[in-house]
Amino acid sequence: GPGSSSGSGPSQSSVLDAKKTQQFRSPSPEQQRWRRRGLGFDEKEPEPEQQEQQQDRKQQQEKQQQQKQQRPVPVVKFYRTEGTFEGRLRARMRNLDRTGSTISLTVHQPPHETKGKRERAMFHDQNGLCKQCSSKLPTGIFDSWFRCRYTGSLYCDSCHSDAKRPMPWRLVHDYDARLSYVCTFAQQYLDSIACVPLLSMDRLRPGFPDESRFKSIHRLRKRLAITAAFISKCVSGSDLLKTITTADRAHLYQGGDMLYMYSLRDLVHGIDGRLARYLKGVLWKTEGHAMACDRCKGRGAVCGICNEMGEGKLLFPFDIDNVARCPGCRCLVHSKCISEKPCPRCAAVEEQYARRQQQRL
Repeated sequence: GPGSSSGSGPSQSSVLDAKKTQQFRSPSPEQQRWRRRGLGFDEKEPEPEQQEQQQDRKQQQEKQQQQKQQRPVPVVKFYRTEGTFEGRLRARMRNLDRTGSTISLTVHQPPHETKGKRERAMFHDQNGLCKQCSSKLPTGIFDSWFRCRYTGSLYCDSCHSDAKRPMPWRLVHDYDARLSYVCTFAQQYLDSIACVPLLSMDRLRPGFPDESRFKSIHRLRKRLAITAAFISKCVSGSDLLKTITTADRAHLYQGGDMLYMYSLRDLVHGIDGRLARYLKGVLWKTEGHAMACDRCKGRGAVCGICNEMGEGKLLFPFDIDNVARCPGCRCLVHSKCISEKPCPRCAAVEEQYARRQQQRL
């Protein structure tokens, strides 16, 4: 009967379900091969030529990545040449990769900025190749080449990372700190010399400082140089200078010709006001030490004209607003006193010299 047939064995639907689950759980070797390749079951196997092209592309990509990893860091070299000011103290960096390209500091407006050359003309001048790696630049509707404002050339996306840096000629001649797009090579170069005092502003801009911001900065630098030289002869003062000074700002504590030497970062910070705030903070520490230290106060001078003495009457060389030096004997006097009366020491020396001349006669 129907009851005996149903109990004797499994139904036909249950057998089909078991086969489906078995096929799903244990795919055939061919199915496993297609799954490992990531292709669909209905897609055809790529032809041998396409396989070779894909392998060649993968090998080229691996080689490019290895070359980028093995590419050495550019080196900055300082050199001196005779004749021109720009070669007196100028930075040049040579890229040590297979291209052997060279870049140097440009403080005057380059020709590619004055002529305003179009990118299409630059593309034809470079024969459609990247200036750095000599790879082909794309020529589609959406062009993906990049222009460097520092070198004035076109670069591919691997040699140009959309980095922005201020242009040196704008900083020097216009006091303009606007950022412009530069290639990776120019970015590395400008970053490497950003804190090096390479710009002699009195030579590049005759009459410097000719602007209110840099007039105050120049005066602060002069005070700082005198104060640093004054407290450096004190043990505690020299220790204070060691804790304050850093390698990238050591030139700000020096006098003489270094008063006119600026780095690219100094010009940027001078334009936005950060350099003046830094100099004022350092002066507050150094001058405060000179006024509080007993050894430094013992080196204070008394005006040789008015002879005023007291606790607050001592003269220090870093007080350039109220104190001056006699041009003859180089002693410290009040600037008002030297403008009204002659120096008594110089007058005594002149009288003694005149007496000796009369005795010889």
